[in-house]
Amino acid sequence: MAKKVAPAALQTEVVNDEEWAKVLKRKGLVVVDVYSDWSGSCTGMVSILKKIKMEIGGDALSYATASCDRVTDLNRFQGKSEPTWMFIHEGRMINLMFGAHCPQFVKMLMTELERVQKGDEHEFSLDVSEMSPEEVIRLKIQEEAKIVKETARKSRKAAEAKARYEAEMLHLTTSLCNETCLLLFPWIFKDEEGRRRDKRISPPYVELTEELLPENFIVEQEIRKRLNEDLIRQMLDEVSCSPTIPIDLIFVLMLIKNLSFFLFFNTQSTYSFSEISKQLLLDGKCMFMRLKIVEGRKNLDVHSHLCNILFNESTLPESEDSLNEDWCVK
Repeated sequence: MAKKVAPAALQTEVVNDEEWAKVLKRKGLVVVDVYSDWSGSCTGMVSILKKIKMEIGGDALSYATASCDRVTDLNRFQGKSEPTWMFIHEGRMINLMFGAHCPQFVKMLMTELERVQKGDEHEFSLDVSEMSPEEVIRLKIQEEAKIVKETARKSRKAAEAKARYEAEMLHLTTSLCNETCLLLFPWIFKDEEGRRRDKRISPPYVELTEELLPENFIVEQEIRKRLNEDLIRQMLDEVSCSPTIPIDLIFVLMLIKNLSFFLFFNTQSTYSFSEISKQLLLDGKCMFMRLKIVEGRKNLDVHSHLCNILFNESTLPESEDSLNEDWCVK
């Protein structure tokens, strides 16, 4: 008895570039099911493919399945689970379809098969490694969607950041509305010969904390910090960028945030740092004092009161020429 010959597979399996090259040399129309290894080929269309080949296509039609993970020309389809159908004639792509919509697939297959049989021109003819018009459209849509999504994400992030900032500012301005800040120059903590001394034996500090401030203020915090040119410049920039916030509150906020550059003066003052003033500021560690108004004195005009303590007048001196060398606080 003659041995039965197993029927040839309907679709040729392509898993490398060599096998792919052979498929591209085929005559007639070649319909390739391009799939990712993790999802597999579209088996739901097999019966349709077989019917069309037997009834209409004959030798002018052949099928193949190709792994986009292992065929270089098809790498651009990697990671997709959607069925992808590539129509090839004379080694070039003449059409491409995504999905498993049977009526659409049959119509496209029949149209391209008829064009092959009659020798008609196809809508396009591209190298199989190039993107088809459908791919270009999809890529554009994806890019636009990505841009819209990224814009929305950035807007959301910006809105969240603004909301957090406003909430923080509301909390701080509410919490610190009865606070202010003073800066003590480094020379306050030095004796007449320029040697460092403890604050508890520094007359200006002792007079300020024990005699001048207690009636109206509580010292909430003290920080010793060495300034530099950049911090001084940043301090002045912070003031100029925040015209709507009370100046003493700005410095308290900066103190809490550990930025460590504060000075008690108002935005209307024309006073500026001279080189001598800068040298005094930079010659050792300054002390920053955060002050809180005592209970019962909430209506105190902080600015005027501190100016009276420090300068014997209700406003800050307009220039350094009017500053007294004996002042211990600026």
